[in-house]
Amino acid sequence: MHNVSVKCKQQPQLVVAAWPNVIGEPFSTMTKAVRFDEGTLFVNVSNSTLLSILNRAPDRQRLLKALQDAVPGSQIRTISFRIG
Repeated sequence: MHNVSVKCKQQPQLVVAAWPNVIGEPFSTMTKAVRFDEGTLFVNVSNSTLLSILNRAPDRQRLLKALQDAVPGSQIRTISFRIG
């Protein structure tokens, strides 16, 4: 597990690359993970309605858990959604 954690710290693009699979269709075409930095995944969304949906606590927690499961050892603490 330690090796996976070190690898994710050295290659944050692994977390970014996992995003489309975690969010699934149809949202993968309306969102884009842009970077993973210091435990936060930054995701651009296409519109304010989607931003509101993804920022709801239950949806945010579900996505965070799915991302942590998809990239074990990545130390993902939060997801920051922004329109962009």
